[in-house]
Amino acid sequence: MWFVPSYFSSALGFLMFAVGVNLRPQAFIDVFRHPVHVAIGSVGQWAVKPLVGLLIAQLSVMWLHLAPAVGTGLIMVSVHCLWSDW
Repeated sequence: MWFVPSYFSSALGFLMFAVGVNLRPQAFIDVFRHPVHVAIGSVGQWAVKPLVGLLIAQLSVMWLHLAPAVGTGLIMVSVHCLWSDW
């Protein structure tokens, strides 16, 4: 395996740190200057993505004859944003 599972948390933490270090104050200012863009992204994350995931899951089980467990997994991954922020 190319990636050792025991290092996953450390690697993810490093990536999150690297993204945070690259943030500039201008990025936060842009969020407040363009709230419509943030609203569109939120609607996409909370409404469009779960619906697309449900559609892909239904089509993959019906047309591609994949196992229902695969469709269930697709639905769970697509709606993860709905309960991950709580």
